[in-house]
Amino acid sequence: MLFFYVIAPGKIANLRVKRRSGLVVHLAWNETRTTINGKPDTSDICYLIRYRELANSATRQIKRYTNQASLHLLANSRYAIDVRAYKKFIPLAVGPWSDELTLQTNESVPSRPPSNVKAVSNTPSSITVSWDPIPANGQNGIIQGYVVFYRDQSSSSWTESDVKLDYSLELTNLVTGKPYTVCVAGYTKVGRGVKSPEIRNIVVGGQLKTTKKTVMPTTLISTSTMKKTTKLSSKSSTLTPKTVLSDTPKTDH
Repeated sequence: MLFFYVIAPGKIANLRVKRRSGLVVHLAWNETRTTINGKPDTSDICYLIRYRELANSATRQIKRYTNQASLHLLANSRYAIDVRAYKKFIPLAVGPWSDELTLQTNESVPSRPPSNVKAVSNTPSSITVSWDPIPANGQNGIIQGYVVFYRDQSSSSWTESDVKLDYSLELTNLVTGKPYTVCVAGYTKVGRGVKSPEIRNIVVGGQLKTTKKTVMPTTLISTSTMKKTTKLSSKSSTLTPKTVLSDTPKTDH
């Protein structure tokens, strides 16, 4: 192992950010042309780039054959990055890690929607929409506010309402008996993120559709005579239909 150490490439210098493209960071560094003990070296050199998010202990590594690399990183996160060289045809001849480079990535739009979105109509002309914050791993920056989107289901265009950092909104002046669709999205300073799944068929006025089930008579078999006799259910002696509420909105005809 001492032999590999003596011929190993020298330490990488001047690791730097060359440019940024959104969440892609383009890195560069000086090529090493000496061994670890300072002797000139013209061997073919490869590079190992190591990077990790400081809020996460997981480390990733990639290999490159030039003194440049591009990393696709998470938004609004701090990273530590370093590089080492090794000989292409003697992979065990590995040089020391460079000085560590730390950087902060830019904010982006949220990659996840608000959670636990709910909508209910408790008055003849309004719908109340509520939601929980966007999960931390999908915020991608500082959340500036939320937008509620809603529309009459006979329309293809959305109405928008910006509620800043509130977590509920009452939509008023709606048409009684009409079904509406709503969804919610959050935004950072970069822009709006992913919308929540649409909640459809919210009928203004809280109307519900019902389905009726009739209790049928039960047939009993006498063990003494082996003859069938018919007995009405004790729940209803007149076979009155039983009404069950479903979660489907009622449509007026």
